[in-house]
Amino acid sequence: MNRRQTLGVLGAGAVGLLGIGRAQESERPSEGGPPDPEKWTLAFEDTFDGGTLDTDNWEIGWGWGRNTSISEARIVDENVTVRDGRLVLSGGHDGSEVSTGGVNTKNKVTFGPGSYLEAKIRFADREGFHNAFWSKPNSEAWPPEIDVVEQWHDEDSPAPTRQSHHHLHYPTSAEPGDDDTHENIGVRYEPGDDITENFHVYGAEWRSDHVTHYVDRERVRRWTDETMLESMANGAPFYMMVNLHINSIGSADMDEEWTEVMEVEWVRLWRTTLSQTDRRYFWARSSGEEPAKFAFRTDGGAIELDTEDPSVDYWVSQDGTTAGGTAPRASSLPGFWFEGEVVDFAYEGPIEVFIDNEHRDPDSLVDDTTAGPPLM
Repeated sequence: MNRRQTLGVLGAGAVGLLGIGRAQESERPSEGGPPDPEKWTLAFEDTFDGGTLDTDNWEIGWGWGRNTSISEARIVDENVTVRDGRLVLSGGHDGSEVSTGGVNTKNKVTFGPGSYLEAKIRFADREGFHNAFWSKPNSEAWPPEIDVVEQWHDEDSPAPTRQSHHHLHYPTSAEPGDDDTHENIGVRYEPGDDITENFHVYGAEWRSDHVTHYVDRERVRRWTDETMLESMANGAPFYMMVNLHINSIGSADMDEEWTEVMEVEWVRLWRTTLSQTDRRYFWARSSGEEPAKFAFRTDGGAIELDTEDPSVDYWVSQDGTTAGGTAPRASSLPGFWFEGEVVDFAYEGPIEVFIDNEHRDPDSLVDDTTAGPPLM
């Protein structure tokens, strides 16, 4: 029985397999990093030391394009440069034409619950400039949104160069894309110096039971609202954006030349490595003579393959929310550690499924309201 039609292309949650970017699991950077670093694995890192933008990981623009509906600013290639080991985003204007810089990882580097994203940034200082390191669903359904950090400068901002902003946006209906129920929660933070003159490390930890903002590894605020967390999980996977917006908050002086820039030394994405007592376990096998294909999706993410054998025909999406493979008929097969619940399942061929060593009816795991996770 084929409960799903095999998809011809990977879904957004399956962009890349097992290991992304240039990071190696043995690497442990000397600065930044999540709390309890022994529980995390570095999955992606860009230190911008190649002299040009790495287009395997980044595209120039916001994820949806080069323009927005809230200002006249347009992202252009010329305002995105990599030099001296830094990503440099600049703003400019020619009469009424406003240009700016920004990059995104849509369809390239995505993530879900069980992730920690961080960047080392120095912000541009000018009224009307809106610096941001943030993320939203790869599907473009908004809200939800995680703003790791923002810095803006308008005439009403108290001490704008000495404070960062950290926000979450979500629909109270928990349905991604429902902006009629949009809720915005956030906090300001003062690190004690001018953040347009000095670099700081800004991070956000996304787990199934909380989202926490950090500056220089100091906790800013932990958010635990259940509706917010459900909305975030429903919107996963997310992608990252780093951009300098202009005239979205405040107004820049169009009679002056702009020379200020936003600089980024590095961007990283970590994934949790949970202890076995904190994780659940999924495994499957063919119940017939022929192998069975399968794929499953979780709401907690942090999926990890329980083997290093390269001959095993299994895969895990780079955001850690989806996994699957081809299972033979065997009594002893590796499985997958994961967090949360299995929320969708697809399969092709005769199959038996076990979660935490409990035999489960595969059809009971299928969500018929979705396209399903991709079979590969």
